[in-house]
Amino acid sequence: MPVTNNVLAVREILTFDKKGNADDHGSFSDTGINERTAEVNNVRSTSGSLDYMQEGNHISFEGRTDGVGVKDTGNSYGYAMRIESAATTDSPQSFDTSWSRQTWDPTGASEIWYYLDFSEVSVTGLSFRLRSNEKYFVQDFDNSYSESSNAFNRYGDIIYSTVGTTKAGYMGEAPYLFLQQTDGSWKKVMLKDGTVDLDHFKGYVRIPLQFMCSETDSVVTDSNEDFGVNKPVSDMYVWNSSDKTKANANKYYNEKIKLSQSVVVDPAGTSISDALLIRRYSFRINKTSTLSGEYYIDGGTMLAPCMTTADGGKTTADSPKRAYIDKTKIGTGEDPVVNRTNAFKAIEDIMSAGFKFTGCSYDPASTSLETNNGSVGKRFSLIMYCSTVQTVRNTAKIPLTEQQTQARPLRHIMTRKQKFRALFSMPAKSTLKIRTPTITAPLSTSRT
Repeated sequence: MPVTNNVLAVREILTFDKKGNADDHGSFSDTGINERTAEVNNVRSTSGSLDYMQEGNHISFEGRTDGVGVKDTGNSYGYAMRIESAATTDSPQSFDTSWSRQTWDPTGASEIWYYLDFSEVSVTGLSFRLRSNEKYFVQDFDNSYSESSNAFNRYGDIIYSTVGTTKAGYMGEAPYLFLQQTDGSWKKVMLKDGTVDLDHFKGYVRIPLQFMCSETDSVVTDSNEDFGVNKPVSDMYVWNSSDKTKANANKYYNEKIKLSQSVVVDPAGTSISDALLIRRYSFRINKTSTLSGEYYIDGGTMLAPCMTTADGGKTTADSPKRAYIDKTKIGTGEDPVVNRTNAFKAIEDIMSAGFKFTGCSYDPASTSLETNNGSVGKRFSLIMYCSTVQTVRNTAKIPLTEQQTQARPLRHIMTRKQKFRALFSMPAKSTLKIRTPTITAPLSTSRT
């Protein structure tokens, strides 16, 4: 199956380039090692780093590292981590990062690619995951929107992963992924419970986005219909009483915005390409009385009214991609989502990419954890490259051999002589590196 060129074939997600500031609503550190805790993530705030989130505490974070990536661009680096203790099924390790997120273009994407260098370890129960940007998006009473006052980035609570294919809502085929072989060909590997075991693997992993599915239901509790409506309640503002203004605002939220009951808009097991994009709802009035300042009400979840604050002031009628809840259909058994087909999807606003594993072991020659300047275990990294026209051309030459095998430990050591040598400088065998996820559009193929 010869592969024809496709200008959308490979696009970047993460470059791990230094970027001290994100925007008005959250920041990245220069090093990328500042953890974002769940406590900070669940508060509408401009404070707190967006570098990464993790659960398990089995790894330490060393931040950006060079020696990997595309050398001719100068802006693609690695992200180093070190295993501190062994993960287990009862205490798994997860890692999600958006550090240095700069270009996330999912247009036409059908796969996500990871580059892994597990040269010194074996991992078990490995799954791959994405999270959308479930930002706090603030409805403005005066219909005046700005990034600093109306949008606050956060890691989404819904995990879209290969494990999502085990959920009852998943209706697709048996999930699989492709592992790159030493000759540049691909081996098709069936997943077991949404996971794969990799033994000293180094190379690319291709995962069809149809298998990146939600692990939990997507639920909305609030309406988004009043975005774009200027002063939805004419007498909300009481110029000489801050307390009355706040009471009116809360009355408006509870009676008009909050739904009579929560609505499952997508069941667990829905692909990130099909799942509706969820936001956190907030309401803002810029002053509560002549002498008082702005007032926010933080609600629950809603369907995305728009992608950016530039469109926040548009009404539902002027927003062709806005899905909303028909309140008359809640609880009737009918789908209450209006405009589902054209609506914003979770894939359109990715926040982070990452992985999770439930076990790991080390080289036979070094089976115990090794202390190294206060740190133990083996080092690995997450990496991403910035695609170019040359990247697309070379990627198109990769054979698409698909040899099927059951999910089991696989031992693959890649060398600098393999077919990606023209594209990437391979990490040294002595370091353990993960190449970052990159979204790719489908490669155009023609059969001969």
